[in-house]
Amino acid sequence: MKISEVSKATHLPISTIRYYERVGLIHDDYFVREDNGYRNYSTSVVPHLQFISKLLENGFSISELLQISDTFGSSPTTEENIQLLRQKINEVKKKIANLEASEKILQKMLAHKMEQL
Repeated sequence: MKISEVSKATHLPISTIRYYERVGLIHDDYFVREDNGYRNYSTSVVPHLQFISKLLENGFSISELLQISDTFGSSPTTEENIQLLRQKINEVKKKIANLEASEKILQKMLAHKMEQL
């Protein structure tokens, strides 16, 4: 796949894909360089990038992704990975609790407005 095809499949800008390569989120196993210098990406890069995007959307930083994945470069110890993952799980749980509290407030507001009709 050419980078433009990867971009279309993942809905990521080409500049983002190139940035992910530079920082080590996309390693050499996902592409080969052709004689003309262009990269030919494996189709497996698409789910990989979708996974990265989902983690970034849910509060992970690029440095955290680099820390927890062996495929992204040198990683800390397993214990450090476990600690980071537990911390992120707790953060996600707090976000869920906050969203549920917001939903309850909105539901009450909606019910109040519906009573006024």
